[in-house]
Amino acid sequence: MNSIDVTTPIKVTPFDPGKADVWKTKIDPKDRLVIVNPADFKPDTLLSKIGLNGNILGPSFGIADEVEIKSRLALMEFFLQQEDLDDYATDLKSFINLPSNKDNFYRFYNPASRHNEYWRKLHHLFAKIDDQAPSALQKLKKVFSAYLDYEEKERTFSRYITDRMENMGQFEGFAHIVFDGDSSITGSGRYEVEVFVDGELVYESEFRSLEDAGHRYHSIKVVGYDSHRGYSASLDFGSANSMVVHGYTVHSYNVLNICPKPYPRWVMQKWNPWAWLFGRKERQKIDALNKENIKKAYQPTVISRLSLKAVADIMKGFLEHMGSISVSAYNNYDVKLSYNLFRGGYSNLYFHYGEDGLAMKILELNCSAETDTLRLKFQNYPGFSGADESMFRSTASSLRNNMQIHALALENNDMITKIIKEKEDFFNFFSVQAPNIDARYKWFALENIWLSPAYKEFYDNLLDHRTFFHKQVASISAIVDIVSKYKTLAEKTGEPICIPSITQSHNIVSFRSVFPFRLIGEEKDIQPIRNLPPLNGQIVALTGRHGGGKSTTGITIMDYIYLVMSGLPVLGDGFTTNIKKVIGLVVNEEGKGSTAQVLIRKINNLVKGIGKVSAKEAVVFIDEMGKGTQEVDGFETSMKVLQALKDRGVSVIFNTQILALAQNVVTELNGLAMKVDDRHAYSIGIGDGGMKDLVRSVGLDKSLARLKKMKK
Repeated sequence: MNSIDVTTPIKVTPFDPGKADVWKTKIDPKDRLVIVNPADFKPDTLLSKIGLNGNILGPSFGIADEVEIKSRLALMEFFLQQEDLDDYATDLKSFINLPSNKDNFYRFYNPASRHNEYWRKLHHLFAKIDDQAPSALQKLKKVFSAYLDYEEKERTFSRYITDRMENMGQFEGFAHIVFDGDSSITGSGRYEVEVFVDGELVYESEFRSLEDAGHRYHSIKVVGYDSHRGYSASLDFGSANSMVVHGYTVHSYNVLNICPKPYPRWVMQKWNPWAWLFGRKERQKIDALNKENIKKAYQPTVISRLSLKAVADIMKGFLEHMGSISVSAYNNYDVKLSYNLFRGGYSNLYFHYGEDGLAMKILELNCSAETDTLRLKFQNYPGFSGADESMFRSTASSLRNNMQIHALALENNDMITKIIKEKEDFFNFFSVQAPNIDARYKWFALENIWLSPAYKEFYDNLLDHRTFFHKQVASISAIVDIVSKYKTLAEKTGEPICIPSITQSHNIVSFRSVFPFRLIGEEKDIQPIRNLPPLNGQIVALTGRHGGGKSTTGITIMDYIYLVMSGLPVLGDGFTTNIKKVIGLVVNEEGKGSTAQVLIRKINNLVKGIGKVSAKEAVVFIDEMGKGTQEVDGFETSMKVLQALKDRGVSVIFNTQILALAQNVVTELNGLAMKVDDRHAYSIGIGDGGMKDLVRSVGLDKSLARLKKMKK
């Protein structure tokens, strides 16, 4: 029957891709970028503006691993240069939609094709990766090339599987189900099998031995229990003969239980004379025996009787289908009849199992109505002979039986009418989950073949191959999506996409321009930030008019450090930085206590946080330095903090409306003060808040003048 010897294993080199991940997603905590006061810096807000919320690589953003960051930036640059980026995206998305798990491992396989879709798409992908591609893609291509023999061996494996699929096992049968219990049937709760042999309950631990012995059961029940309502329903197959099954499967159940006979210990003893003389023949004899047993296990098997667990699947499916109809469909009877509606009733059920799983159809559903005994008025009429009375009794009995049958039919028809009215497809075929049957008969799932002794090792390695490359392709697809989002934003804003430079020689953050992502959707005319000096271990004070963008500037610089430390491009020009391990922010006063208390606690967190790394690995931004208290106290406290940060050599950017503070930063701390004008442009110098212009621009000066003229 089989064109391939099922006893010959497929040998392959164990799949070991090493460290060939295109994008490292498992990040060691020590390699994470630390954000001090994380409530003041929320990456999700930034990523949502770019359109990257939900990107599968998001959890791996914000790192301090220089090698990985440079590798990611190289990938970004490579895909930015691809003119057919949309084609890339389409190909990659179709690839990752291919099945990769054991439940549908070969569903897409077409043995008539040169390559199945999985291999075809991998060949197509790696054909695009030339010598100019980044090293991460080159490593991935080498892994692919190293295991190309898997493709041909999978074809061999698949030819065998195809042969099996074309001869898939199936069965069908007829069951007569007797209702024996409460008429309140529900589809919820749990179900158990109860088997009675000669009236005695047999426990599940004994099922297997009874099945192996071919025992004919006296009765088989499936009992349903509802956690809320207690005992729910009991269905009885009656005798095993009431269930008729016929069908076949390609293999016997023994496929899952093949246990090769081991060699005797003496055969393997190097210095045993018996091993020298007879060991080889003994091994050959055992090998031949094992091979014969494996062949027998793969012989077609006729199905004439189902296991108890298979019966349980059928009965459970039937119970759940019955429970899909609400009680209101059949409870409009008198109390006595309602309680006994299904007690003693029965159903005839057809079931079929094949490629699409288990399906069933209710052919007949009968309740058992209890009607009062009919008493005929002429039953004891005097004057009849004995023979006449005997004839009348016989006729009366027949009449009563016919009338009871007729009454039962009326009640049953009424019940069925109500069921159909509620669920018109109730008596059509319906599919049933059948885990016990699947485990034994579902060859279409192919798991039993994959786990057979000849193929398990190959299957495990092939599954590792599938899992690894699906992950890599998903990562590449996510990278392409990121690049695509950046391109869209660049076209929308007119700003260039910049691949940042990573330097090792300086404590620096510098740029010619950066675009404030967080303002997207909030302002119509968003200006890029320009003309700021590099942050190279010095302190930069931002001053000038209220609403000029000082806070936005500080947060945007921290945004871009986070993006670069994620291996992402920036929207701007000339961005350069060394690797940062800590960014610290003090932006808002949300928290317990007064404004001053909250801000001092956050500054304390910041000071402690940056003390854990070298000065060049940290950047600090403080918004509205000195606020929350009197100007004198704000000035003195701020100078102490800034002096400590200066002595540490940390890059600091802050904004303030305390002009004396900005002045002292220049004169005492050798820092730099920048002022912003009404066009959001910076220049060297110290600017006031522009309060007069602000009062005039909103018309407050005129409102005050009018108020002054009004009479008391």
